[in-house]
Amino acid sequence: MTRKSRVSYASIYIFRGRTISDGDYNIYFATIPHDKKGRKIPSSVDCCYNSLYFDPVQVNLITKAL
Repeated sequence: MTRKSRVSYASIYIFRGRTISDGDYNIYFATIPHDKKGRKIPSSVDCCYNSLYFDPVQVNLITKAL
């Protein structure tokens, strides 16, 4: 028996961060799942993706999979 997901929608937050190793700024995408009432669902699904390794299309597909 599979359980229905609590995730009603997911949002993507885009921010800049500096890496310690090279000091350059990189763009990061954070995916945050929300329930029907708009509350953030605390879970291990909260992830940040570095734009050096993932392009926006890939992050969008990952977010839709939530």
